[in-house]
Amino acid sequence: MRESGFPVRDNCPQPRDIAESIGQHLWAAIDRDYPLHNVPDALELQRLDHDAYARSRLLGYVPVPGASDALDALLDDQDTPYRVLLGDSGSGKS
Repeated sequence: MRESGFPVRDNCPQPRDIAESIGQHLWAAIDRDYPLHNVPDALELQRLDHDAYARSRLLGYVPVPGASDALDALLDDQDTPYRVLLGDSGSGKS
C-alpha cells in the first residue's frame, strides 16, 4: 500500500480520525481540480450542458442499417423542398 503512492495514515484509533483525514484529502483534490478562480460563466455552463446532452445521445446511438442512405437520398432530392420526419418517442428521430 505504501508503495502505491496513495496517502497512508497510521495510528487512527477512532473511525472519526480516518473520516476526517479522508475528508481533508477529498477537499484538497476538489480544490486542486476545480479551483475557485476557474469557475465557468453562464455561457460556458450552457455550452457544457449542451455538450453533455450531445454525448449522452451519441453513446446510446444504435445505427439502423440502410436508414442513413435512405435519409441521404431524401435530402438529396431537390424536388422535395420540405421534409417531416415522424416516429414514436424513443425511435431515434434525432
